[in-house]
Amino acid sequence: MPARLAAAVLAVLALAACGGGGGPAADVTTAPTTGAADEAAAANDPGPLHVHGLGPAPDGGLYVATHTGLFRVVNGGLERIGSTVQDLMGFTVADEETLLASGHPDPEAAAAEGLPPHLGLIRSTDGGETWETVSLPGEADFHALRAYGELLYGFDASNGRLLASTDGGDTWEERELPGLLADVVADPADPERLVAAGERGIVRSEDGGRSWRVVERRIGLLAWPEGGPVYLVDAEGAIHASEDGRRWRRVGEVGEPPAALAAAGPRELWFAGHDGDILRSEDGGRTWTPFASF
Repeated sequence: MPARLAAAVLAVLALAACGGGGGPAADVTTAPTTGAADEAAAANDPGPLHVHGLGPAPDGGLYVATHTGLFRVVNGGLERIGSTVQDLMGFTVADEETLLASGHPDPEAAAAEGLPPHLGLIRSTDGGETWETVSLPGEADFHALRAYGELLYGFDASNGRLLASTDGGDTWEERELPGLLADVVADPADPERLVAAGERGIVRSEDGGRSWRVVERRIGLLAWPEGGPVYLVDAEGAIHASEDGRRWRRVGEVGEPPAALAAAGPRELWFAGHDGDILRSEDGGRTWTPFASF
């Protein structure tokens, strides 16, 4: 592997990685506090720290999953959802009513309650106000997670494995791992067709991750909206698009490495960097405008 690509791979995989930190365990359902407890919580709120994931909200807004919990964009800033400050990794919007994530509980809560360091798969059906454990608590830390109806794919960074579920995350089976991954997506029209980016570059599968083929030596984060091409923002901030995951074209750039990438439609994209800025594109990544900052 060329030295420049190796450096890019290490940079993106490091940026996708995460230490422990962030909030109450998902299997203990939590709700917003009130009164004096609310005031105390607000005074101790660390605010958003480092974006791990983005997702379109039903009202046309944007969810922002961070090292310190879930937020929504309000008037160009971020507003906390719920009272938890757990570290949300692998965040994805499964449908208008369901959010899925993984990550880590808050260290203080974990120590006080004897919680495991990994949340496994967690789910919210109330817009992120509360969360519940679905499966694999203490066993999995999904850094990439995608949902296509009841079919889920997840890269478990804690154990270095690619998992798939056909029942909404209740049970999982291991698929072939094409090296350490920064991201993985499926074609919404055919979820057996996968594209992943990781230490081997861009790889492609036609059989649900049971076998893979290297496409090209590039690394970054991915988004594949329904009715659109698959997008990739690489380690240098260049935006690429492909109709099938095989042949790629450069369509724009944001000029910095990605922290998160999401799509809300064939040409509507959101990008988060590592400086607290979130950008939006409405032309398939060709141009970008500020959307929020913190």
